[in-house]
Amino acid sequence: SYMEVWNSDKISISKKNVYSASKTNPKTYVYEETLNPGLYYIKIYPYNDSHTGKYTLKYAEKILTQKITISGRKQVVAGAGSFNLKASVSPSNTTDKTVKWTSGDTSIAWVDSSTGKVTVYNKAGKVKITASAQDESNRASVYTIVVTPKRLDRPYVSNSWGRKLYVSWGYHTGVTGYEVQYATNSKFKGAVTKKVSSGHTNRTFSKMAKKRYYVRVRAFYKSGPKVYRGPWSSGKSVKITH
Repeated sequence: SYMEVWNSDKISISKKNVYSASKTNPKTYVYEETLNPGLYYIKIYPYNDSHTGKYTLKYAEKILTQKITISGRKQVVAGAGSFNLKASVSPSNTTDKTVKWTSGDTSIAWVDSSTGKVTVYNKAGKVKITASAQDESNRASVYTIVVTPKRLDRPYVSNSWGRKLYVSWGYHTGVTGYEVQYATNSKFKGAVTKKVSSGHTNRTFSKMAKKRYYVRVRAFYKSGPKVYRGPWSSGKSVKITH
């Protein structure tokens, strides 16, 4: 048989065929049409006089996604584990609210495509997580998460000949650089802070006084004008004697 959709002027705008159905071999056919609001008619008629029979017609309005809103953590420390993002689909009566999650940089964070569960790795940086509607709306929403540097281990410090203070620390992936801070007291009051680029993991300070110094380090990630700093490492002390 044939099935046609007519507009309000009773002009056919779509025609579908139903094949090989019989009383002993009933079949279900599903067709979709995207229509503007208005009045429509559905006509079903046989292929010829010998092809007649009973049919049941069911129809339902399919509401497409108009907007996706993502909520959840926007900032997390590298290596912190997993957390969930939530996607709210509107309108509330959307027929299919299924979304698919994807990560823009899986070296920083991975996301489960169906649940929105995000797992962050040990790399600092910025990652975009996208939730895409799975109906025909082509709607999507992008959510940016900043992964800040994790806490570095206590640095190695030593007194080099010539009243020099040598400091070294572990490498952290994805960071913009490091900050090294030293002071003559364990509370770091009046401390001196120096920046070191991400390609280096040591720094030597010259012309130090013959005193005991306390040293700590931290990594930072810069995105545009904003700087995201990790926590300070625990302090390490060394006495400059020569």
